[in-house]
Amino acid sequence: MKIDDEYMRRKLGYLRRSETLYQKGRYKEAFDTIIRAIRIVKREQESDEKIEEERKAKLREKIGLDEGNLDL
Repeated sequence: MKIDDEYMRRKLGYLRRSETLYQKGRYKEAFDTIIRAIRIVKREQESDEKIEEERKAKLREKIGLDEGNLDL
């Protein structure tokens, strides 16, 4: 959970910083900062998808389904 908290703080920090930069008229820097937050979200989604696929594979194996029968 510590990693999630760190990522959450980073994302919120980037978004606050981008808001401040945008209000100051520093648009390019603001959007670059938003992109940093987006990268974190993409990494989290990829990690979550990988964990979900592993979980599905374990369930299939546990109940005796092969890949083609049923998608969980």
